[in-house]
Amino acid sequence: MKKDILLMKLVVSLLLVSSVSILFAIFADVDGNTASVIMAYAGAGLFWLTLIAGYVLFGVVSGHRKKYDNAQKHSQGHMKVSSRPGAFCFFSNKLAMIADIAMLASFVITLMFIFIPSFNQNVAVFFVAILIFSVHMHCILNGVNFRYIKSLINKGE
Repeated sequence: MKKDILLMKLVVSLLLVSSVSILFAIFADVDGNTASVIMAYAGAGLFWLTLIAGYVLFGVVSGHRKKYDNAQKHSQGHMKVSSRPGAFCFFSNKLAMIADIAMLASFVITLMFIFIPSFNQNVAVFFVAILIFSVHMHCILNGVNFRYIKSLINKGE
């Protein structure tokens, strides 16, 4: 069970790195000099590798949670009511509330950058990175897997 807590921390770290790798776009140019081409491909590779690795590990945590839920159902003799996916829930706990507000705020700011192109586009890329990470955190922190991790932490595992 401690392994799941560590895996979830790794998932969040990988998704953070994936989101921050968007910032490579500020320095990258596939038609530029060698260094900017390397930055472009490194940023894209880092984005996809950490995104995929993060969600593969998230799937592992989800599988462990399902096994845990099934064991709980059998030991308690009743079925647990399923809940909606985290993507469709809002403000389910304090951390989720922070992620939800960050997601909504960064979405509005990103829209401003799209429709008002006179703003600094490097700042726009920064807010896109925040938006991507906050969407990930919104889905995770409002979901059943986070409740599972919180229950493990509360049990002292």
